[in-house]
Amino acid sequence: METGRWMICVDEYHHYGIEKTWGQAVLDLERLPSCEFLLAMSATPYRVDDDSAFGKPDAVVTYKQAVTENAVKPLECHSYTYKVDAVQEGDVVSYTTQDLIEKAGSESPEALEKVFQKMRWSPKYISPLVDTPISRMMSNRILTGYRLQALIGASCCSHAQLVCEQVQAMYPELSVDWVGTGTNGRSDAQNTLTLAKFCPPKKDGKRNQADIKLDVLVHVGMAGEGLDTVFVSEVIHLNPANRNNSNDQENGRAARYLPNVTGYINVESGTEYAKDFLGSKIELAFDTPPNEKPDDDENDEDPIERELPELPEEPSIKIIDCECIEINTGEVQRMKGAISTVVGLSINDPKVEAKAIEIYKNMRLREAEQFNDRAIVEQWSEAVANALSVVTRRAIREMTASTARIDRGLIGDIKKRINTRKKRALGKVDKDVELLKQHYNWLQSLDAEIIKEGIPSWLQ
Repeated sequence: METGRWMICVDEYHHYGIEKTWGQAVLDLERLPSCEFLLAMSATPYRVDDDSAFGKPDAVVTYKQAVTENAVKPLECHSYTYKVDAVQEGDVVSYTTQDLIEKAGSESPEALEKVFQKMRWSPKYISPLVDTPISRMMSNRILTGYRLQALIGASCCSHAQLVCEQVQAMYPELSVDWVGTGTNGRSDAQNTLTLAKFCPPKKDGKRNQADIKLDVLVHVGMAGEGLDTVFVSEVIHLNPANRNNSNDQENGRAARYLPNVTGYINVESGTEYAKDFLGSKIELAFDTPPNEKPDDDENDEDPIERELPELPEEPSIKIIDCECIEINTGEVQRMKGAISTVVGLSINDPKVEAKAIEIYKNMRLREAEQFNDRAIVEQWSEAVANALSVVTRRAIREMTASTARIDRGLIGDIKKRINTRKKRALGKVDKDVELLKQHYNWLQSLDAEIIKEGIPSWLQ
């Protein structure tokens, strides 16, 4: 690079500290006469120690500006209470995140792992910090038609396993798994496979929600920077939500643009995000240097809507575009052979080839239509399951305080009562769109009744 004319481009430059090898290497290159231009880019440029090799950025697009350009999702930060229960000598003792940190003497995963290993944990109750975001995600799935996902940050691997078990028990209709490294973590192969289920590879430069195999991912420091997700709408911090580059990067997993979708950042009350970045102020966290307050006129208070969004009269159903864009030359060749035999023309005749391609495309179109029919049935079936979960949560919230944790047994009991009543009125759910519409409409009517009139007597 000592000759010629060079442009140097550095991505994710917040990793390039001025005292680090790569930071020094790039600065040495920049000093060469052959370097015409240096471009360094980052979505989270402000480091805690302010030791970037490139200083402060010269050109800035703020997160709020990017929202107006539909480059990223709008974000909101909500705060909730969070507790986990341990069974000690027959008694149940509840711990907040801060209690666990004090007990461990550190918030590092290694120190917290020792605490979790010593105790017997109960998954009986689920805190609002877990339940409310996932319930909102399911409600927004119905509203948008997207297979939205939730990303949960845990304190250590044992905590991740507990949360995974808890969420799976509370939401049996969702697929849930966890990733983590270290002594109590999983193998690299397991982690890679799980991450691929949550964030499948792109096809033709796009992500297809039909490829998603995992709805909720619980992780320990593995699903932040570099996880190229699009469908995440809920980020839940069960580890300390303090201002740092790692947490800002994790929040960014909910930032990738998806039309008509808001990303929600959910934190424990009393954490740094909760103190200074509630509501839409969380968007300012990306552009505010560490240890500084957001410079904004907005005076957002906690914007939590204790009620879930009302179920729409009809869920949004997405028809996947299955237009044939690739031709299987082997199949077309066989069709050309058959056509040439019938019409008596050479297999290389342009008319024979054109007819073979036309037949091939029509065949693929019929297959696509059949696929879409099946996809519509599956989406209606999922909408009914999600609506049942949303109505169940709304009924429970009407019965309990908004900050109360929900008993796993109560969820099952309320859901069973609603299902029994619905089945008595409409019969068993089947893979038929018209019947699924009736079941959805029944649940939507019950949802509206609970909102306007309260819990019906048969559900109390």
